[in-house]
Amino acid sequence: MAFVPSFTVTQGSDITTFSIEDSSSGTDAAITVRWIYLQLSDGSYLVPSGTTTDYIVFPIVSGIGDTIDLEVLNTDYAISITVQWRSNAASLYSSSEDYGFSNYEKQELYNLTSTAQASNPTIIKDETYLMSKLKLFESVVSGDNAIEQGADISSAQQCYDRGLAIVANSNFYF
Repeated sequence: MAFVPSFTVTQGSDITTFSIEDSSSGTDAAITVRWIYLQLSDGSYLVPSGTTTDYIVFPIVSGIGDTIDLEVLNTDYAISITVQWRSNAASLYSSSEDYGFSNYEKQELYNLTSTAQASNPTIIKDETYLMSKLKLFESVVSGDNAIEQGADISSAQQCYDRGLAIVANSNFYF
């Protein structure tokens, strides 16, 4: 059966980490290693601390079904993820997908709900609080939508950055 490259991305409760699983089908005995590129909207590459290349080595263990956990998220990012299946130096197959990781902002939205609103339910009548929370929510939804509908990591990152500015200056907004 011919090799068809594919991967899936998942993120659990740890907002600093996500996983990539090789979900390819078929076989190709020439494949010896996989490389992962995490390209940001500014063209730079995200790699784990200490990595000296612009790619991450994803070793072959069992092949299909192998998973690698990547602890690289120190903020919200829109990322173009490319996995290459390689025979040493030569790329044999490649697959790319765009992903939005907005859990830092989502965590702040939850914190606002679980702390401010839980301890003071009438705060949602405060126009400044409500509008600030709405702006943060809009940034997350718009960023995620830019990825899901338009595969547009540049617009998504702009939205995430706008929301992250609200989070960083939350004492002025909330």
